[in-house]
Amino acid sequence: MRQHIKKFIKNRPFIASAALMVMSMAPAGHAMASAKKVKLYEPKSRQMAPKLHLNDLQGEAYSLSRDKGEVRIVNFWSSWCGPCIKEMPSLSGLHNELKGQGLNVVAVAVGESLHDVKAFQQSSGFNLPMLADEDKTASDDWGVFAVPISYIIDRRGYIAARVVGEYDWESDEMKQLLNKVNQESSTL
Repeated sequence: MRQHIKKFIKNRPFIASAALMVMSMAPAGHAMASAKKVKLYEPKSRQMAPKLHLNDLQGEAYSLSRDKGEVRIVNFWSSWCGPCIKEMPSLSGLHNELKGQGLNVVAVAVGESLHDVKAFQQSSGFNLPMLADEDKTASDDWGVFAVPISYIIDRRGYIAARVVGEYDWESDEMKQLLNKVNQESSTL
């Protein structure tokens, strides 16, 4: 993991410096999760979600459109990202709780090889679909500017909300939001 961090800092000195500056400004004892933002888009102002075509960990082609008709969460993360790893248990828990009830979750590893993502999933035990965006094409298409960042896609394929930063995906607040998005897209 240290190699990933060193490589990241070496290749992106400005971003690494900015991240260290932001972390140093946080009050002691307060989690960075307090800086998270959930942006809910009104149904009539939503934009179609970009395409997402990557291979899953079994080498099978995955397309976001295969789950059309269901609410989807697309989570962009990296194994070197502490907040990404910290939110992963609640994201996996939400996936396990609501899969088969009209919600699908997919975690897209930004800049990571398929081999590394497989190893991460096996060692962590997180049970949710994971994809590797090794060349960062998908994250560029989605406008990913930081990790973790997640997009909630309504049943019609439009971006209903964006979540920037670590989040408790099993919270009542999130379940209410997902229920609202599910109900909205069924009435449009």
